[in-house]
Amino acid sequence: MSNFSGYQWYAIDPVDAWFFRDGKPFNRGEDQGDSRSLFPPLPTATVGTIRYALAIENGWDGRSNWKDVAVPSLPGKTFGDVIGPSHSQTGQLSFAGPLVCRNNLPLFTMPRHVLGHKTVREDRENGIQSGEGCFAKEFKPEDFLAPIPNDTTESDLGRLLLPAPKNRSAHGQKAPESAGDFFITQAGMLKVVEGSLPSETDCIDANDLLVMESRVGIARNLVQRSVVDGMLYSPHYVRPRDRGARTGLMVGVDGAPWDLPKLIAFGGEARMSGTEKVAPLDLTVNNAKLTQHIALVLLTPALFGKPWWGAGPGENAIQLDPQLSGRIESVAMDRPQRIGGWNSIDSVPFAKRPAVAAGSVWWIELTGQGLLPGTLIRIGQEQHLGFGLAVVVAAP
Repeated sequence: MSNFSGYQWYAIDPVDAWFFRDGKPFNRGEDQGDSRSLFPPLPTATVGTIRYALAIENGWDGRSNWKDVAVPSLPGKTFGDVIGPSHSQTGQLSFAGPLVCRNNLPLFTMPRHVLGHKTVREDRENGIQSGEGCFAKEFKPEDFLAPIPNDTTESDLGRLLLPAPKNRSAHGQKAPESAGDFFITQAGMLKVVEGSLPSETDCIDANDLLVMESRVGIARNLVQRSVVDGMLYSPHYVRPRDRGARTGLMVGVDGAPWDLPKLIAFGGEARMSGTEKVAPLDLTVNNAKLTQHIALVLLTPALFGKPWWGAGPGENAIQLDPQLSGRIESVAMDRPQRIGGWNSIDSVPFAKRPAVAAGSVWWIELTGQGLLPGTLIRIGQEQHLGFGLAVVVAAP
């Protein structure tokens, strides 16, 4: 299994609003009415930022190709050796995350197998103070999705064991639902790791953490001191809400010979952000026992070849990662997340690829030795960039 003991974890907090492009085109002169900022950003965003910050802080001039530039503090080493020569080759560095964090503690996308009911409450005090409205959403976890033995369903892929609410008879006319627009605290995730439901206070509405801020800009002709026709652009920034808590990101870095500088340029338009060392990500629980019947919860998006979902019911878990062996019982995931990005070396966008979204769940019956709930592992492709970080939880 993956070893995260050598990772140094950092919190990254915005000094200003952030902009992280999603997979949609964002080209000059084209319609950008449907553009959105992605939060949390893709792992590639933090990887590029951290490598750039480390290079600038330790002697790179910011212009030349750093691949063959000597590192002043490391005789015989080039920046290509230390932080990698290309986008996908990161030298001796490896990354985990990013995760959302609040007050230096991680928040996780709500696992897809946690079910409950959403309510809307009046929040007039906070709404009037912030000018952001007078209502807030709450989520009350009430049940788990789980594959029910021998309860198969006919589908276009044949008869499959699909997950269903464990306590179907206990629910009224309104069935519980998953809450992909909520985050779960570290305390709540530890309860999920143990196989129990989180509390209502462990569930955080994404809109309580941040607000999308739309801006409009236009290209300028600096020679003529005029605007350029048709060159409007409309980015959507992410601005954390100030409600007595700092909201930012948390990322793990392994293999770096230096610490991150206290201030770095991050995201679109290189917005200033602060960094701070924080406690390592730890989801281990007391008295955990090895188990062969697990659920695997994805913490960051995962990339696979074909199929894009990695492995489905009845297939071998080795398709998720060679270190896993066993039968996939069932899966709970949303539609694919389309990811892209910007290649700053060639000044072109990366081709969009389908990814499995964070919060997705695989139920697996392992063969051989079991795993401890709370174990962090990696699955899929480009793991060294931060994709495919997952945690083993007790199957409910």
